[in-house]
Order: sequence, then structure tokens, then C-alpha cells
Amino acid sequence: MKIQELGYLPGFAVAIISDQGVHYQEAFGYRDLESKTPFSVNSLQYIGSVSKTLTGVAIMKLVEQGKLSLDDPINDFLPQNLHNPYYPEVPITIRHLATHTASFRDPNAYEHTYIFDEKIRLSKDEVPKEFKKLIPLYNANKPMSVENFIESTMHPFGEYYRKRNFLRKKPGTTYNYSNMGAVVAGYIIELVSGESYEEYTRNLILEPLGMEQSGWFHDEVDMSQFVSLYLSNDKKIPPYSLLAHGDGGMITSVHDLSIFFLEMIKGYKTG
Repeated sequence: MKIQELGYLPGFAVAIISDQGVHYQEAFGYRDLESKTPFSVNSLQYIGSVSKTLTGVAIMKLVEQGKLSLDDPINDFLPQNLHNPYYPEVPITIRHLATHTASFRDPNAYEHTYIFDEKIRLSKDEVPKEFKKLIPLYNANKPMSVENFIESTMHPFGEYYRKRNFLRKKPGTTYNYSNMGAVVAGYIIELVSGESYEEYTRNLILEPLGMEQSGWFHDEVDMSQFVSLYLSNDKKIPPYSLLAHGDGGMITSVHDLSIFFLEMIKGYKTG
């Protein structure tokens, strides 16, 4: 409750879990400020990069099935070879993607992955300083395939390719958190499984665990339970989707996410 009183968040929900189950679930504040609709443990929201945990599970399932190895070079699967221009002879592996050691930087072009349901219509005075350059870009973004996005940012002929999209470090030697690495991992999951990333993770994780409130697209969840999105000055913005989901964009609730993490704890304890 003290966190809510600080006023940084309109609302949020929390859960405390262990291998013994769910010990506490509670929600605080509002999922919509204007209507004063209370936040609940079933309120739906994006979980950002926590979505990457599903990518990790999907990769390890493909390893378990013998469809790939963590030390396989990613170019064994990609239609266009991808390498660090500073170390073109050093293969980038699945393990490098999974451990954020692929020597990728997140380029400025990563912001093109955000596709809003409608234009963000705010005056210049209503936009916080940190978003003044981003909102015109978001409003101009257009959908493209994951393959095209990777090619446009990570291959030398791409529109957004820059050498600075890569570290001057040999792949496998330096940790650098990377959304782009997860985007590539998600694409490889598609290529190896023969299903879309969303279908594969839905069939592998969401449906078997009974995560009925969760999904990747607005039309597969109950958007009447979705939280309103606000900038840091409490100006509301519309929902968005991501071009790729290996790195983020899952829609879920604290209730459903607890189910997933309970299963992860179970696997850790019995593995």
C-alpha cells in the first residue's frame, strides 16, 4: 500500500509465490484513472521483457526435442547469414542469444517495433520530454514481418543497419542485454518449430497451464479487462502491439503469471 501512496503508478497487482503455492495476491489502485476502475489480480497488462522467459522455455523445449542445440550457429537456421562485422569469422550461437552474449546492441531502429492501435494524439506541451522524439516515430511506424525487421537492422543491406548495432566484442565474451537477440531467438523458434512464435508458445505453455487470460494479440484476450496506458505525466495513450514477440509484448494478469512461475519453480525443484 505504501508503494501506491507514492503516486508513481496508477495501479498494480502483486503475488508472492513459492514451491508451496501462492501465498499472497492483491491489487492496489486503479487500472483506469478517469473511471476509477479498480486494479485487480485479473487485470490484463503487457509484461514487457518478462515475456522473454517464455522464449527461454521454448528454446529449451526444442533442445529437449533434439531440434537444435544451444551451441548451434544461428546461421544454420537463418535464411540470411548474420554476423558481427567486427568479428565476421566468429559464429553467433543459440547459447549467445539466450545468455545475451551475442554482441548485439539494441539499435535506435528497435523503436520501429511498436505499432499502436491508433495515432497518439497529444499536443507538444502534453508530451513528456523523454517521449518528444519517440511519439512522431511511433505514429509513423508500419507493420512488417519479423524476417524483414531483422534484415533491415542486422544485415549490411538493411535500411537501419549500422556497424554500431554491434559491440566491438567477440560473440560469447561479453554480456550485453539485448532485445534484438531475443527477436532473433523468437524467429529461429518459428523456423525450427514450423509454427509462428505465438502458436508455438500458446501450444507449449499457455494452453497446457490453463493460462486462459493470457495471449499475444488483442483479439485473443478480454480487452475489457486491459489496463489503461499512461505516460509519466498521466496522459493516456492507446494500446500497442509489437512486430515480434520473442522479446516482449505478452498480455497477461498477475493471476496467470503466477501459474507460469509456479510451474517454473516446480521444474527447477525437480530438474
